[in-house]
Amino acid sequence: MTKKCSVEGCDSASRTKGLCQKHYIRLWRSGTVDDPKPYEQKTKHPLYITWMSAKRGRVLCEPWAQDFNLFLAEIPPMPEDGTKYRLYRIDTTKPYAVGNLEWGEISPGKEPEEDQYEYQKRMQRKKKQPPLSSRKFALKRVYGLTLEQYDEMLKAQNGGCAICGSKETRIDPRTGKVKHLSVDHCHTTRKVRGLLCGACNIGLGKFNDDPAVMRIAATYLERDND
Repeated sequence: MTKKCSVEGCDSASRTKGLCQKHYIRLWRSGTVDDPKPYEQKTKHPLYITWMSAKRGRVLCEPWAQDFNLFLAEIPPMPEDGTKYRLYRIDTTKPYAVGNLEWGEISPGKEPEEDQYEYQKRMQRKKKQPPLSSRKFALKRVYGLTLEQYDEMLKAQNGGCAICGSKETRIDPRTGKVKHLSVDHCHTTRKVRGLLCGACNIGLGKFNDDPAVMRIAATYLERDND
């Protein structure tokens, strides 16, 4: 015999946890099997995602986790332009609760025509990029170059490799962007010679930076083409 939903007055068949599909989905979405009022379409409320995310992350106080409407009633009033603000925990070691949350401005760097989703994706990509200060530090520490000197060299080379003239095409897997040209230098004197694409830089290394061997290789290629 098919069991009925455990909610009083519901004659639908029980499917999960003693509940019919309607009441189970309602419980999953709002934490209660009751008809969600006064917001009948709760998922469309601007704070529903905030509440649901905090609930799933187990960072809501117990009363709020059980009642979305109580959460709405007890949080501080939303600022006039609510699209520019979000709720933050004052003490991140404690759950969202009365006295432990405040409205703070979000997305200060968001472009005028950029929606929140696009902004968040752009910020995620930006986080994967090595900080400019790290690159600046590495150039100075390893090659004795400043960013300004690097840019001057790149400009003098018309933005391309000092050997083949091509622009870099290798993609940095961390950022998804094209890598900077490599700084080529003498491993004996540490003197910087120029900026090279990955292929030319690797090629020099394969020839051990030996001009004599490279001349022989060039002669070999020219002879083969005669």
